Amino acid sequence: MPTFKASATLLAAITLCLALVYLLLPSIPLFAFAQERTADGLFMARRGALPFAGLAVMLFAARDCDPSHARRAICLAVIVTFGGLAILGLIALVRGTTGWMTLPSIAVELVLAALFVPHLAARSRAAPRL
Repeated sequence: MPTFKASATLLAAITLCLALVYLLLPSIPLFAFAQERTADGLFMARRGALPFAGLAVMLFAARDCDPSHARRAICLAVIVTFGGLAILGLIALVRGTTGWMTLPSIAVELVLAALFVPHLAARSRAAPRL
């Protein structure tokens, strides 16, 4: 199992790249998900860059955290975010509202969510309560 630092650093790099692509080249994700390139679609893709940028900053800043309630919350947020994206992508694929290129995204999102599951079990090294 990779360390929390390795997992957080990897995902920070991935989410930073996603943020840059969605912000600077929004036509690429629209094409990848077989969506129409409209002004509305470009705007929403650019808006989608900001949560990815926020995740990148949070994960990079927290990469050295010891096991704690805050680190557990970060892990839960990552699992919900990427698990939710995978579920949403699968639903869109089944309904036919997105293209086959959604499959690799779903696979990566599931792996990224699963990468943080083992870190939920890490215990805090805080002194025991009396």
